[in-house]
Amino acid sequence: MTTKQEIALRNKLHLVCDEVRPVPDNLYGYEKALVAAGVDIINYETFGSYQGRWLAKIRFPNGEMAYVSDYYGSCSGCDAFEAELGFADEKDIAYAHKLKDFGRDYLENCLTFDEAMAVATEHVSWDRDAEDMVAWLNKVKDQTL
Repeated sequence: MTTKQEIALRNKLHLVCDEVRPVPDNLYGYEKALVAAGVDIINYETFGSYQGRWLAKIRFPNGEMAYVSDYYGSCSGCDAFEAELGFADEKDIAYAHKLKDFGRDYLENCLTFDEAMAVATEHVSWDRDAEDMVAWLNKVKDQTL
């Protein structure tokens, strides 16, 4: 059972400012949203093919590291980013704010390494992608920018 204190410790919104951060042109989707929200991506990986789970190791402006994760899909019916921002005009000023707000949502449920490992190993007995997630987490555990 997760306690209120554990939930409060996962919310890291207080570590980023509310301004839109410029995003490099070579980032897409969830990575782009996380950077717009104010964090640096240490490493990002997807597990699966047209649908699956993504994991990111991120760094906050104060240097604190965390992990974020969610599922992705192949269309706007099964992928949160596509549903929210997939057809938006990226040149519209409102797009940048929507992108930032979308990324900030993930900063409300950050994971420690141990919590990310628990997510990754949940189905390791039958899910090949779970084994890949565990290997990726072990690979990036000590990475910094």
